[in-house]
Amino acid sequence: MYQKFLIIAALSLFTSDTTKPTTPPMADKNAATVEQIRGVYVFVNSKPVRPYKYLGNVTASAMSFTPLNSILKRCQDKYPEADGLIFHEATLSFGDAIKFE
Repeated sequence: MYQKFLIIAALSLFTSDTTKPTTPPMADKNAATVEQIRGVYVFVNSKPVRPYKYLGNVTASAMSFTPLNSILKRCQDKYPEADGLIFHEATLSFGDAIKFE
């Protein structure tokens, strides 16, 4: 009886699938990797998953031909502790500076 139990236990160990999936489950279709620009994480029409603290609003200069560079520079000047910027519109003319908790 004991030998049958050991054989069944050994076979179940060898036949069980212990590998982890290399891709996230289908429920995580919205997972993404965020890029850093000038040391600041940039979120466009999205929000970070980690908890964060709102620091303030930042706007690009009106005469800038490159609004993203302008707003990133203003963010770093106004909120040097900022970890990221959340842009609610794809125009990149204004965003919310955030600090991860």
